[in-house]
Amino acid sequence: GKGHKNRYMELRDGDEKAAAARAALFKELAPEREAGAPAYLFGEPRLQRFLQGNEFNLEDAAAHFRKMLQWRAQVGMEERRQQLIGKPWSPDSVPGLRHLFQCLAVDAGGYAPDGNLVWAQCDGFAHFDKLMDISDEDLLNTMYMMCELRQIHLDDLSERSGRLVKAVQFRDMTGFSIAKVLWDAKVMGRLKKVLSMVNLAFPETVCKIVLMNLPPGFNLLWAALQPMLNDRIRNKVKFLHKDKWIEEVIDLVGTSGLEALVRARRLGVESPTVSIQVPSGMVEYASHRVGAGQMARWGFRIGPKDAGGSLRFSVVFVSEGDKHRVQQVRAAAPVTCTETGKFTAKEPGLLLLAWTNCGTWARTKQVEGLRIIAQDAQPDAMGRSASTPQRLRSRGTRADICGCFGFLWSPIPIEVGDGAQPSPEADMELARRRFHLDDADDTDETVPAGGAGPAGAP
Repeated sequence: GKGHKNRYMELRDGDEKAAAARAALFKELAPEREAGAPAYLFGEPRLQRFLQGNEFNLEDAAAHFRKMLQWRAQVGMEERRQQLIGKPWSPDSVPGLRHLFQCLAVDAGGYAPDGNLVWAQCDGFAHFDKLMDISDEDLLNTMYMMCELRQIHLDDLSERSGRLVKAVQFRDMTGFSIAKVLWDAKVMGRLKKVLSMVNLAFPETVCKIVLMNLPPGFNLLWAALQPMLNDRIRNKVKFLHKDKWIEEVIDLVGTSGLEALVRARRLGVESPTVSIQVPSGMVEYASHRVGAGQMARWGFRIGPKDAGGSLRFSVVFVSEGDKHRVQQVRAAAPVTCTETGKFTAKEPGLLLLAWTNCGTWARTKQVEGLRIIAQDAQPDAMGRSASTPQRLRSRGTRADICGCFGFLWSPIPIEVGDGAQPSPEADMELARRRFHLDDADDTDETVPAGGAGPAGAP
């Protein structure tokens, strides 16, 4: 029925037809259970995924499940699983996974407000040469164990939340070479093998695949990939509008998705620095999380050879809450030398700084010495606002990073301070030394303006 095609199926107190279908599948698989198949494979989340992946056709779901059992026996998944029991969802929990994530420019440590896992991947920053240096045996072992750990994690979250938890996958295609991948038979062969394994053994772990910044020739790649994907996966693909990507990202996964994309792109950069390169006709971004009542302050300078007025700078603030709002903090305007500014947030959110290189010549602009700090704004004895630097606390995401992402994302870590016993005085001194706040021009007030729009829009 129509109810079977909802985005999520409740595991408890929800769709009665879905519960009945799970019970029927459990009964149908009685011979496999009696033959000694592990009990965890017959949990409600796992049964639900196989039913969803087969449009709730009992016969097809049971056949698919039995093929999965055969595959697990062939590759020895139970032995691999034993190495993962009790480990957290982390690239350090699987041998070779951190290196693989770096090769593919992947960050999978964020969560959407609805509890789904955020998987961000910047394909244009992937190092396929390093990927091909990994042997087939090591690559498949890492992939098998990664998928198994992710399945353990998603099923555990599903059991605890009473709803089927999946992943939202973002793929930033900036700088991606379609021809390079299509003409590399070994890369395509590995890709086909991994995709077929995921479809067979780990169905319905992804609820949405979001593609952005599509390069020329993407239609050729899409035509090559579609035969490897089933209809359900193809129907999950969403393409972002290039002029409304911020609003579309936060509608899907909140500001945590922006931060995950920031971190993913930095994984593909060999040497992170505090300088930002802005190629001609492109946009670079920096992000920083700000708490309610905190004042964010920033400063940077333009390289002496780049002060031609073609570099435009703007700031927006994406607020948290039931309804995310994109607030213009500083309208886009030319910047030619040193720039400082500040903004006090009435509610928690993410600050986005944007540099747009409007030059018509192939000249890259240089942003140097970027510094961002968030402080608690407190009234002094005279009722005036005073600011005390505070160490930003993580709320499931990395709250102490500044991210820079070149159309779209590329973070720069900004160290806010460490130590077991922080104090306002120590933090102030640390901030002055690290961010040169005494040199900032406090007269450069930003003027909040209403309305919403994409960061960096001229």
